[in-house]
Amino acid sequence: MKDINIAVYLVSGVCLLYLVLMYIIQKVKSSKQSYAVTKAQNEYNEAKAALEENKKKLIGLIGEVYGNSYAHMVSMGSLWQGMPMNLLMLAKGKANNVKQTADTNAITQIWTYSLFDEKSGKHTPNFEVVLKNGLVESWTELV
Repeated sequence: MKDINIAVYLVSGVCLLYLVLMYIIQKVKSSKQSYAVTKAQNEYNEAKAALEENKKKLIGLIGEVYGNSYAHMVSMGSLWQGMPMNLLMLAKGKANNVKQTADTNAITQIWTYSLFDEKSGKHTPNFEVVLKNGLVESWTELV
């Protein structure tokens, strides 16, 4: 009987030691994960600040080339007839879909921008821009 009690205490002690060891391991993992998240957040914030600084520089350069009113329009995401394709990309971003046709006089592109519906998982076209020979000719709200 005494041997059984000792065995029970021994097994209980080993189980307790195992639980303490697992707790310590989990705390160490949690600490490493917390450090990694904090580091990633700091890197993200630094990259975001650098992006904003680069955007300001780019808008300044656009102002020098095209004039401050056009630079302001680009920074606000506005369009104008005759706007070059590269400034459209800066103002509105990459289109979700581009269709191109060409004839002997011109290359015409239709850039379609879409909204993403998280519930349905589908893109819904909401804005279309027509470019002719790399310059904005017209645009239409589709929604």
